[in-house]
Amino acid sequence: MNKPKTAKKQTSKIGRPTKYSPELCKKILPMFKNGESIVEVCAQLGISRDTFYDWIKIHDDFSDTIKRGLELSEAWWSRLGRNGAAGKAKIQPATWIFNMKNRFKWTDKVEVNETDDFSAPAFYEGELADDDT
Repeated sequence: MNKPKTAKKQTSKIGRPTKYSPELCKKILPMFKNGESIVEVCAQLGISRDTFYDWIKIHDDFSDTIKRGLELSEAWWSRLGRNGAAGKAKIQPATWIFNMKNRFKWTDKVEVNETDDFSAPAFYEGELADDDT
């Protein structure tokens, strides 16, 4: 009599082994120090953005390193803009502003004067000049 075959319990994960290692955190900060973007860092690491964001969710040390790296990248770009404004570096202001708004969520400052009364419409109470004169 033959025994029924049973499935073997799988002890390893299916798929490609991860490229992640804690040593990557040491490599990442220098990449961001020159203003690199996430896409550039992913390209240098040889990973996709999906993998990058998965690692942020899974590995706290990686997440903390990325937060610090993005601060370093923004600081590099801020320094470039300041140097450009001071005439120490030649930059394209519109390109720099576009970059800061899109990469680092910079916005134009909107000032609201709280003393203005917008509750009633404004009316002109003077006389209008004739156009015939």
